[in-house]
Amino acid sequence: MKFKKFLAASMAATMVMASAMTVCAADAYPTLKHANENVLVAGDENMTTVAGDYSADCVRGTAVLTPYEDVMTTLGLTAGQRPTVVFYDAEEESSPEAFTCLDASVQELGATTVASLYIELGAKEDGKWIGVSEGTVTVKAGLPKTADKTKTYSIVRVEADGVVTVLDDLDNSDKTVTFEVTSGVGTYGIVAR
Repeated sequence: MKFKKFLAASMAATMVMASAMTVCAADAYPTLKHANENVLVAGDENMTTVAGDYSADCVRGTAVLTPYEDVMTTLGLTAGQRPTVVFYDAEEESSPEAFTCLDASVQELGATTVASLYIELGAKEDGKWIGVSEGTVTVKAGLPKTADKTKTYSIVRVEADGVVTVLDDLDNSDKTVTFEVTSGVGTYGIVAR
């Protein structure tokens, strides 16, 4: 039990540190998208409803599909606040504890990880990042070109507190995965079975 608490505390600390590094990196090398902007996901145009940094290269594009008004409601935001999202490639060096949880879950599923995303969902107010304690949005991500189209895909979400959840793909496309992203910081492994 003590190890689990230690693991959760260390994972939360490293994810927060990765978050701080991400905000700095986003300022230096932004791949910014505006709310309600068209983006390519696996070669198809999709409208993303949440502004943010869409820098993940391990997938072929990402888009937040939840309507903007619903995002405002589910995140509990006021008129002066705007939802913001960050998509980066997740790297083991930035959050080794998250990858330990991810790898254990993938092994238990008998699956293979094809991409790992670092996603932070929150809001900005007066240009400053503010955390959001609850709420979800639906995200679509393009599978890598090398993904085996005969496999079934799922998502393994590792939250900052160490909670691991396996999510089913919500779409029927063989070139994308669609899944729920929770507010805050998380590592999302796209896995093939």
